[in-house]
Amino acid sequence: MPDITIEAHGAGEMDSPLQGNDNTAGSRVSQTVAGSITAEQVEVSLSAVGAVDVDMLDTRQTFVGLSSSLDANLEDSAVGVLFADVAIAERSTVGVAVTRELRGSNNRSLVLLAGKVDGTIHTALDTRGALLAGLVGGAVIGFILWLGNLVTRKD
Repeated sequence: MPDITIEAHGAGEMDSPLQGNDNTAGSRVSQTVAGSITAEQVEVSLSAVGAVDVDMLDTRQTFVGLSSSLDANLEDSAVGVLFADVAIAERSTVGVAVTRELRGSNNRSLVLLAGKVDGTIHTALDTRGALLAGLVGGAVIGFILWLGNLVTRKD
């Protein structure tokens, strides 16, 4: 059985191990505040977690600060930064999402960097927008530094 690490900071329920359909070991966390969770598979509900490093993440009505997973299923949840190969989200909010594929409906994201998007994702900055913002920001900063050198140049 693989190692499962949960650093919890509050009252709640933690069941370990959790046997999934493919007999992968994991953990179930409910109504808990955890600093970090490391496992193969974790189901988190009604909780707040600082960082999650798992192969399979399943959340319901949960806040996660930083998530790194192969597969992530988010339902009515919020994630600050999401790194996932495939993410499925329903009625969730993600600050920064970096995924190969994102599917779902009624979701929001501040910055979305995804290879493929299926569904309704409202985003402030998508992949093209992030690239354009980086180019424009770099050009503006470069121009300001160039002007600063012209003004302060001593002959």
